[in-house]
Amino acid sequence: MAMKDYSDEFKADAVALYESTPGATYKSIAADLGINRATLREWVLRDRERRGVTTAGAKPAAAHGAAVPSADPDERVRRLEALRGTPPRREPARGGSRRARPTGAAAGTGEDPGGPHQ
Repeated sequence: MAMKDYSDEFKADAVALYESTPGATYKSIAADLGINRATLREWVLRDRERRGVTTAGAKPAAAHGAAVPSADPDERVRRLEALRGTPPRREPARGGSRRARPTGAAAGTGEDPGGPHQ
């Protein structure tokens, strides 16, 4: 598998998102960003080393009643999509039928596409 080259800005944003999200796991943030869990972990550990932060005091557990930066799931998705450069998701059409439409000779005739029933 080929290695991907991520920008320094993307790496820094991914690390910041992980560090600022109480209760987040490498797995959850990596999945949201579309990267490998081990890749995110490596970025976080390198950043902590660069800053001289020890593992013990790196990311304290969220205190009860602490403000969550992005409690709205839609807002979190928008932040993650902005990090990835993903175009915003469109809302699915409401009320439309997902049933397959007949094609070919039976289309528009009102006939059953499966043929006449006896």
